[in-house]
Amino acid sequence: MGLLTFSLNVTLDGCFDHQEGIADDETHAFFTRLMDESGAMLWGRVTYEMMESHWPAVARGEVDAPPALREWAIKLEAKPKYVVSSTRTDFPWTNSHLIAGDLRAGVQRLKDATPAGVLLGSGKLAAKLDRLDLIDEYKFLVHPRIAGHGPTLYQGGLPGTRRLELISATPLRSGPVAMHYRRSADPTSVPAREDAAALVPFATGVQRVVEGQQPVDQHAGDHAHGRHGDQRDEAGHADLLVAGQPAAAGGVDDAVAVALETGHQAASLAAFLTLATARSRFRRDRWSMNSTPSR
Repeated sequence: MGLLTFSLNVTLDGCFDHQEGIADDETHAFFTRLMDESGAMLWGRVTYEMMESHWPAVARGEVDAPPALREWAIKLEAKPKYVVSSTRTDFPWTNSHLIAGDLRAGVQRLKDATPAGVLLGSGKLAAKLDRLDLIDEYKFLVHPRIAGHGPTLYQGGLPGTRRLELISATPLRSGPVAMHYRRSADPTSVPAREDAAALVPFATGVQRVVEGQQPVDQHAGDHAHGRHGDQRDEAGHADLLVAGQPAAAGGVDDAVAVALETGHQAASLAAFLTLATARSRFRRDRWSMNSTPSR
């Protein structure tokens, strides 16, 4: 079975608009080499039609193009090209094939039949295939650009974080960096969504306590990986507990770290930001309390 490799030009802020980025002989040579190493190309209909409208004419010599682009176009003509579409059935471009019906089954059959691997070049299709756990490797050409607009990678989200292993990082002379990642073999690399969901109410509770919206409850209850409540020093000041660790002034960072390391790797961004807000306000309130002159 061949690997499915997702490869795309992308800016630092994740934009894959084909008009952004650097186009030169070196970047074109990078993608030509990837195509040479793969047994087939895979696109969504929109990307396919964009390629179809330009490259066949370049390959036929009807459009002036530098040698690197002409080489790409000629090789692309001969390469098997697969298209995922539910609205189009006719694909006259040389060596074009339709994948219709069940997406998972169709792409898995393509992988099984292509030992040299399949090169995926559509951002929106990649998000769908990643949700089906079909992508094995990622080879991005990251350009030194901040586009400030879309389309961006994975706009629709994923069911969990993808942990990747870095295989190589190769800078090009003009500034882009060729990044090669592989899906991590660690079975715990994709966090469980229920763990993240469990942390959100706790994070919200921390924020409410810090903001004074509810009193600190010494018996706030147990969490999956530790008790979250408070402890009081001899002066009666309450210190938050996060995963059983005291979150005294200056210690919330450590307590949050402990919470994450003891089973909350799946903390959602919302929960993390809530904790960060609580940390900042907690420090401010503690500083204000400790700096008030005694009467």
